[in-house]
Amino acid sequence: MARTALIMSDAFKAYNFGKQHPLKPERVLLTWELIKGLHLHENPNCVVMEPRLATEEELELFHDKEYINFVKKVSAALEKGPLPEDLEIGGLKYNLGPGDNPVFPKMHEGSSIVVGGTIVAVDAVYDGVVENAFQAGGGLHHAQADKASGFCIYNDSVIAIKHLLQKHPRENLKVLYIDVDAHHADGVQSAFYTDTDNVLTISLHESGKFLFPGTGFIEEKGIGIHEGYAVNIPLLPYTYDDLYLDIFDDVVPRIVKAFQPDLIVSQNGVDTHCTDPLAQLGLTTKGQREIFKHIHELAKKYCKGKLVAVGGGGYNIAVVPRSWTMLFADLLGVLDQLPATIPADLLQKLNAGRDTDLIPEYFIDPGPSDEIKMRMNDFKFLDEFELYGQEMRYRVNNQILPLIEKHEAARHAQIAPKTMVKKAEKSAKQK
Repeated sequence: MARTALIMSDAFKAYNFGKQHPLKPERVLLTWELIKGLHLHENPNCVVMEPRLATEEELELFHDKEYINFVKKVSAALEKGPLPEDLEIGGLKYNLGPGDNPVFPKMHEGSSIVVGGTIVAVDAVYDGVVENAFQAGGGLHHAQADKASGFCIYNDSVIAIKHLLQKHPRENLKVLYIDVDAHHADGVQSAFYTDTDNVLTISLHESGKFLFPGTGFIEEKGIGIHEGYAVNIPLLPYTYDDLYLDIFDDVVPRIVKAFQPDLIVSQNGVDTHCTDPLAQLGLTTKGQREIFKHIHELAKKYCKGKLVAVGGGGYNIAVVPRSWTMLFADLLGVLDQLPATIPADLLQKLNAGRDTDLIPEYFIDPGPSDEIKMRMNDFKFLDEFELYGQEMRYRVNNQILPLIEKHEAARHAQIAPKTMVKKAEKSAKQK
């Protein structure tokens, strides 16, 4: 059975925007508590790994030095007391301060440990220490090169991918990034939008017509050498399990087959849930479980199981630990061994001290929310959604997939002669 890394450390608590902010560390901490309460971390095929702080050189693989230095200044200042007025005003340039990205003590260190955790995961998987890895603290996919965005200070997935490509320059690696968060992976897309065909990004998300960050339309497909390597599948609000999976299964496997990645990084935000307070999609934990399984199957089929799964969004505490525990159990190969219900004593421990968003006893929701059920009984709604789903599948498969297939055919044509020369040289030496 494959070995799975679990990146886990109390150091992740430092990434904390405060009690009133929706991105609470307890989402990740409760996931680990559920994993540990079920003794999954004691499985002989689980390797618990500590994250490390990313170095400044690693952060600069994507982020501007000026931006990194400002984050460090803010972090140091907050250790001494209230933020000085000049730094408070200066933060506006970097989208730091009031709103989505309030500053907090140890902001640089807390953000760097997230990045370092994802780098540890990527290295462990690519180097063959483990087959796959789960980094629940990662998935900060909105951060841009020169500013914070959408609860994200540093973009861990981008930096980890760039780190891997830089570490193995002669291997011409191909990395596939799949993002199933409710919000578009704009920061990751922007990092690779023009300058490489070694990274292909796929983002399935609620359409930017309705949800932050207002991007991720199907027309955004990359520029120059990257044309076709940015794949966006914007979804309508209230998209439910079956429709989501139909679209996924008709589009994503074809892209993966054409691209033939060496490693997959997946961002597994669960704000796609029908009860999430910050988005309007209609999935249940059953649908989320199936999406995770399908991504894992693609990794096993096309890149020897090499998959790094990071966390992401998800703002209903009742949902996140259950879905991410099922994700980890699937990576570990024990998903079918999970109990139907969470043991009562463990459930009591998970819900201790909270009056709202209580985790229910079951992993799989009994069904969609009442709001989704109401719409699924509306034939007009179903017809419109089915037609929209057909349009998305048609446009990706007929307008974007051919670009990837053409480019990959040209890539292989260039590689083949070099391979033949090397074989001839090897044969001559043997003679």
